[in-house]
Amino acid sequence: MGETVEFSFVLKKPSSNVSIDAHGLADYCAFSFGGERIEAELDEAGGFTAAYLFDHVESGMEVSVLAEAFAEQDDRDFMKIAGKWLRTQSPYNKPDKRIASARVLLSVYQSVVRFKIPKPEHAYDLSTGKMVFRCNNDRNVSVFEHRPPRTGFEISPENADGSRWVAYLPTGDQLNPNGTTDVEFIIFDVAGNRTMLTETLETP
Repeated sequence: MGETVEFSFVLKKPSSNVSIDAHGLADYCAFSFGGERIEAELDEAGGFTAAYLFDHVESGMEVSVLAEAFAEQDDRDFMKIAGKWLRTQSPYNKPDKRIASARVLLSVYQSVVRFKIPKPEHAYDLSTGKMVFRCNNDRNVSVFEHRPPRTGFEISPENADGSRWVAYLPTGDQLNPNGTTDVEFIIFDVAGNRTMLTETLETP
């Protein structure tokens, strides 16, 4: 959740998996994300791309994504005015011609990071806790303890054995888009001793 996902749409030859250049065939593509509309212009490669931030979804939800490529006839069927899409009302406007379409159903999931830090010889200095997500291309994302308005991980009170749980719900943009993401949790005790725990998250 909270991930910006890029979608691409290309035309295919009939009864074939071969992509074709949409120049001269389609002018724009209307993407619908659960009912929210985004229009994409034809790019130099002859296809269409759109990015969408899934920030209003919950784990377990399913989101329908529809892509429809159109050839303009007169004025475009829709115009975005003051943040709202309005359909052209003129009876003389010839509707745009739909050339191709495709639909996918996305299942929303939420990754969970949990570390159990053992009972220390000296008390932990909780303010030193840091979680690091090591992503591709040497991109590291650091997260600290939750202190509103800063969003971060939660540290539980001590368990009966003196250990503590550290838990965090990462956003999609803090993880690799596929494969795995390595996560580290680092904390120091009041004597300056360093504890580091690691975990590898799977990305469906």
